[in-house]
Amino acid sequence: MTTPMTTLPERLPERVWSAAQVRELEELAIRAGGVTEYELMCRAGAAALRALLRRWPAARSIAVICGAGNNAGDGLVVARLAHAAGRTVKALLVVPAGRLKGAAAQAADACGAAGLAFGAFDARELGNADVIVDALLGTGLARAVAGDFRAAVEAVNAAGVPVLALDLPSGLDADTGWPNPVAVRASATVTFLGLKQGLFLGAAPDYCGALDFADLELPPELGAGLSPPMKRLVLAELERALPRRPRSAHKGSCGKLLLVGGGPGMPGAIRLAAEAALRVGAGLVYVATHRDSVATVLAGRPEIICRSVGSAKDLEDLVSVVDGVVLGPGLGQSAWAYGLWRDLLRTDVPLVLDADGLNLLAAEPIERDDWLLTPHPGEAARLLGSASVESVQRD
Repeated sequence: MTTPMTTLPERLPERVWSAAQVRELEELAIRAGGVTEYELMCRAGAAALRALLRRWPAARSIAVICGAGNNAGDGLVVARLAHAAGRTVKALLVVPAGRLKGAAAQAADACGAAGLAFGAFDARELGNADVIVDALLGTGLARAVAGDFRAAVEAVNAAGVPVLALDLPSGLDADTGWPNPVAVRASATVTFLGLKQGLFLGAAPDYCGALDFADLELPPELGAGLSPPMKRLVLAELERALPRRPRSAHKGSCGKLLLVGGGPGMPGAIRLAAEAALRVGAGLVYVATHRDSVATVLAGRPEIICRSVGSAKDLEDLVSVVDGVVLGPGLGQSAWAYGLWRDLLRTDVPLVLDADGLNLLAAEPIERDDWLLTPHPGEAARLLGSASVESVQRD
C-alpha cells in the first residue's frame, strides 16, 4: 500500500494542529492504530521520496542532512530508499549515528544493512547534489538553533540547491512559524500525519515552499476527540458562502455596498477597494469621497457610483439604501475624516472598518457588534495600545 499524497491546496486537510497535538496524534496512532514508531517513520520516508522524485524526477544525486531525533530517522529512510532506487546518496550526519535512539537508531541500522554508509556533515558536499533533504530538526526544535546545527542550516541555505524539508523546515517554530533564529529555506516541504500551525503562521511562507501532505495511511478520524486551534478555509466553504447565481441575476439583485474614504491626496485606496468590490460580485458599488478624489476614482472605473461628500449629512441617503459599508481606505485623519467616521459608527448598518478607520478607532475606542476589523500588524498594535508590531506578528 502507498501513502496517499495531497498537493493541491484545496486537497490539504482542513484541520491544523499545534505541535503538541501532532505528537498526541502520533501516540494515538501507535496506541490505537497498531503501528510502531518505526513503521510510521518508514511510511514518512517513503512518502517523502515520492514527493522528491515527483518534483525533481531528473535528480540523480541526493544529499540527506540528518540531525539527532526522529526527523533524522525520516531522513535516513529517505536515504536508504533512494539508494535502493539507484540514486547516488550522501547521508551527512550532524550528530554521530551512535547517538541516535529508538526508531531513528533502527533507521540507521537499516541503512547499514543496505550498504549505505554515513558521513559527518560537510558543507562542501552540498554543492554537488541535485536535491538536499533537510532532516535536521523538523518539529523537534526545543531551543534556539546554534552550534553545528546552525552552521548546517546556513550551509543548506547557501548551497544554491533545491531543498525538500521533512515535516517542517528545520529551525522554524512548529507553532508560530518564526525562525529561531535561523531556519532552512525549503523549495518544498512534505509534512506528515497532520498539518502544523507553524506551516501557515509568521514567516512560514518564506521558508516552506510548496506544501505536500502525507497521512501515513492513518484513518481521517484519528484525533476526532481533539479540538484543532485552526482550520483551513476550504473550497467547499467558499462555495457555500458564494453560491452560484441564477442566470436571471442582475445588479439590483446582488447587493449594494458603500465605500467611504479617499481623503485629499489619497484616492488610490478607495478606488482599488471599490473595484475589488465590483470584481467579487457586488451589484451596485457606491463611493463617498472627498471632492478632490472624485475624478481619480471615476477615471478608470466609470461604473462606480461616486459622490463627493463634505459631511456625514451628505451620506444619509446612501446609508439608507445599502446593505453594508466599508469605512477607512485612504480616509485620512483630518476633521473631515473624523466627522464621517464618528457619524457612520453611530449607524446600525453592517460595517467593515479598515485602514484609517482603525487608526481613528485606536484613538477613540468604540464598541459594537455588527462590524469586521481588518488591521495589518501596525494597525493591530495601535488598537492594542501597548503592543509592538513585532509582538503582534509573533502572537
